[in-house]
Amino acid sequence: MITLYQISTAAISAAIIGILAIIKGFGINTKWIPLIGVALGVLAMLGVSYFESTATVIFTGIAIGLSALGLYDVGDKGKEIIASIFKK
Repeated sequence: MITLYQISTAAISAAIIGILAIIKGFGINTKWIPLIGVALGVLAMLGVSYFESTATVIFTGIAIGLSALGLYDVGDKGKEIIASIFKK
């Protein structure tokens, strides 16, 4: 049985993809897009998951943000991506 929680997480992922596309259109430096996506996922889950534990909300938000970015399967390149985000 599909729950409202499952539907809302799918809708949040789609909304994050749209928001990130809009942000990219404004010319924001693309190195910040992954961080923005994760932050949007966590913030959205905080709004949806009032009765869940904090850890569950944060990790679900991170997973939603990363999946919206297509970064859920970074494998060996994960360190390089993280390093490039925080590189000066």
